[in-house]
Amino acid sequence: MKRISILIVTCILSVSCTDRDQKYKDRSSEPLVGFEFQKHCDITYDNALLKDAFDKYGPGKYKKWQKTLRKDLKEILGLNVIEGQLKDFKPVTRKIAEEDIGFASRQRWEIWTEPDVNIPFILIVPKERKEKTPLILTPHGHNRNLEVYAGIYESEKDSTDAWKMDRNPAFRFAQEGFITLLPTARGYGSTMYPEDLADGKRWSCRELLMRDLLVGRTPVGDRCWDLMKILDWALENLPIDPKNIIVTGNSGGGTQAEYWSALDERVTMSIPGSAFSSMAASWGSVHHCECGYIPGILNYCELGDLAGLTAPRKICILQGTDDHISLTKQAKEQFLTTKRIYEAAGAPDNCSLIVKEGGHRYFFDDALEYVKANLAD
Repeated sequence: MKRISILIVTCILSVSCTDRDQKYKDRSSEPLVGFEFQKHCDITYDNALLKDAFDKYGPGKYKKWQKTLRKDLKEILGLNVIEGQLKDFKPVTRKIAEEDIGFASRQRWEIWTEPDVNIPFILIVPKERKEKTPLILTPHGHNRNLEVYAGIYESEKDSTDAWKMDRNPAFRFAQEGFITLLPTARGYGSTMYPEDLADGKRWSCRELLMRDLLVGRTPVGDRCWDLMKILDWALENLPIDPKNIIVTGNSGGGTQAEYWSALDERVTMSIPGSAFSSMAASWGSVHHCECGYIPGILNYCELGDLAGLTAPRKICILQGTDDHISLTKQAKEQFLTTKRIYEAAGAPDNCSLIVKEGGHRYFFDDALEYVKANLAD
């Protein structure tokens, strides 16, 4: 019986592999040519499976598509690995300091999201606010000053540039009466690789990715896990409105916003900036930080599909016309997929793409206007 069972399993795997391989384009009869780096990469992207792309399911299978892609995304991000190791772990928080900044209390905290991982975060609580206040989480990108989001500047020039380029959203949203929270991304600050710190580097994204890969994890998955645990704590301990949990950030912060809102349905509104384009065209041809790469993701979906996982919750994508990293032409193309998904979800008005003149930057006024217009009652 044991041999029969082994044969059955072997046959099933063989059929599965054969079926999978048949989905690739057969290139064996193509003429031989010399090697061109980007051209070769583009060919591999063209042959990616995109097996969980929404258009392969269609509107009638929207719920099945969303369930399937979300499940596969958790797997390739490494969240299943983390959950399996930490199923009984209870995060612990510690308040470090508090200062009065006039209109609000600005507090420093840290949270242990794993037994040996303590993530610093800054919490800004306005003095004048509603009894149940919307919470806005503002994950940062590759800023030289990580705390600029919270209105903490290293110099007068740092302050001037922050106000000019909208680099201080946590501080400014708090001025508008929202409770805001700025988490330090894994691979920055106290979670950096010691040698990178000694060399004066500002982040350790490459070292984090390489070590994560050995155990089937990714920096994006780590950071989503940290955001999930921070939100667990916030919902239990802060006077926030669970109907208005908002995430917004730029560049690397926008990437965190996209993935986290795709996975965590407690997030009611996502506003990613400078992070939405085509995975193949942008991440596959423009230099990006290593921390945003997901092994094999193009065999599952493109970024238009990823944004569609937020449906029917609200998403507003901010994009600069001259962004040389998050490419605008491809952002518009991918948004067509996102729009089709929202239409299938019965919420076509809940997704927006705002394209503004400018480069790889945040657009605070547009984000604020969208938040105020779309808060849940």
